[in-house]
Amino acid sequence: MKRLFFSLISISLVAASMGACSSSSSGPSAAGDSGTGAVDNCAAYAAATNAYNVKCTGGVDTAHVSANNARFTTFCDALEKLDGISPTFDSAIAACAAKINAADCNTGIDQIPECGSGIPNGTLDVGAPCASGLQCASGGCSAGLQGDDGGSSTCGTCQAPVADGADCSAAPCVAGDACTLGFDGQNLTETCTKVNPPAADGAWCPAVSVCWGPPHSNPAPADATTGTCAAPAAAGGSCSANQNCAASLVCTGGDTQVCTAAVAVGGACTASTDCVVGAGCDSTSKCAALTYAAPGGACDGNTGLCSQGTCNVPSSGGGDAGPATGTCPKIIPDGQACDDSDASQTCDDYAGCLNGVCVLVPATCN
Repeated sequence: MKRLFFSLISISLVAASMGACSSSSSGPSAAGDSGTGAVDNCAAYAAATNAYNVKCTGGVDTAHVSANNARFTTFCDALEKLDGISPTFDSAIAACAAKINAADCNTGIDQIPECGSGIPNGTLDVGAPCASGLQCASGGCSAGLQGDDGGSSTCGTCQAPVADGADCSAAPCVAGDACTLGFDGQNLTETCTKVNPPAADGAWCPAVSVCWGPPHSNPAPADATTGTCAAPAAAGGSCSANQNCAASLVCTGGDTQVCTAAVAVGGACTASTDCVVGAGCDSTSKCAALTYAAPGGACDGNTGLCSQGTCNVPSSGGGDAGPATGTCPKIIPDGQACDDSDASQTCDDYAGCLNGVCVLVPATCN
């Protein structure tokens, strides 16, 4: 079951939304909603995350960021008013936003404690009606896009947490565990796994550990060869992924991989991860600046992306394999009919397809 705050806008500006039921609700207001002129922390969080994505991951159409921020703010401000949302939720997302603004590109947003465990669960008991796990003391709600029903219902109930090692596809994990993805040889699995405490440089750790050691202010990935925590490698250092390298460096090579400077636009590449942020490896094996197509436009999912939604590329080509062959999805406005099984369409930013209708504002469930 998803627990990280709204999936953190961190992948292609997509987050989960909940649906609409009935009645009104009282709850903590967003700071900017009070009429005092204070900063809206929902807006601050959206701006911080999108700025991080532009700086560190690319794949963000800067021309669409303002509209995306506005929609997230509407969604988040409404979420804050739901029954059960923690009174400290608003200050928690402000702390998360501040940490994102201070983070360098070696730190993933999901590695920032203030943006994970720092986002508080709600106050509603098991069995209480809910539209989001953030309303529940357990952190899990059976309905909405964060629930195990896949969005077929807008209102559900708060779920009891399950023990370490248990299946967490339909329930939250006990405190101290995280729901982790796995593969049993045939199917993807979701299992509650204990969260390893941060370890200092030089300490032994399994590959899934988050390493943390002075003088580093950010997590450093485990050394793939020795099984110990290590600081991000400088140019020429060994690596197994870009995360093993210092900021602005990438991990390249065959059997012997080393950290090197990212390839500028026009340079030779073998994969998009070789290229500088904001570029991808095109069909001629050259780094090319990313472009963004409007809904219905041509894309390849690699250097030709979509302003909104995910490029639908046929399995026979596109991306590194050839020129643009895909199409960007049609954007369905809020309140109109949608079909999650149809990849040619998608709801607007942060809206979910619930009961066959695109819905942005979270539900009030009784």
